[in-house]
Amino acid sequence: MTGRILTVRFESALHHGSGFGLSGLVDRAVLRDGKDVPYLAGSAIKGKLRHATLRVLLSEGQSACRTGDTGVWCEEPNVCGLCELFGSPRHTGDLLFTDAYPEEETKRLLQELARLPRMNGLHRDSAIRARSSIGRKVGTTREGFLYSTEVLPEHIHFESRIWGDIGSRLELLRKACRVVTHFGSDSARGLGRCTMEVGGEVTR
Repeated sequence: MTGRILTVRFESALHHGSGFGLSGLVDRAVLRDGKDVPYLAGSAIKGKLRHATLRVLLSEGQSACRTGDTGVWCEEPNVCGLCELFGSPRHTGDLLFTDAYPEEETKRLLQELARLPRMNGLHRDSAIRARSSIGRKVGTTREGFLYSTEVLPEHIHFESRIWGDIGSRLELLRKACRVVTHFGSDSARGLGRCTMEVGGEVTR
């Protein structure tokens, strides 16, 4: 099977969450594997690129299924570029996205850090940011709503694999990558600023 390398380069600190806290120390922890190495979920990458691809197709005047807007799906055999690449309840998509891990040198460093004793129970490769909830009506901090978020440092590069038949849709996918400017949560607070790039071919 052939595929392409997808690189995600972060220009700011990021938080791609697990949905859980960390031993009562952090309200929102970074997503990590069984060896405590942080990664980006392939499903999240796929969702981000799917939405970006939809924006590209609509901006070019092409038809595409607007999931969540109309609930209308393509019917076989005539499927739009969005369903062709990413799939729908009525069509199996051509592409499979793997989880994205830091590039090899950075990954080895993070694995070494994960083997060291934690500092105050926290991971050595991350920092903690506190934020408060703002009441929309009064525009001030809501009492008792202070949250802590684990963030990874800036300038980490992650690599994923896109397996499947991209074919003539390669340029469309590259345009979608240029649309993506942030990944993860709290982009309005300056986190997760990034660039995505579809690179060379790989085989397995």
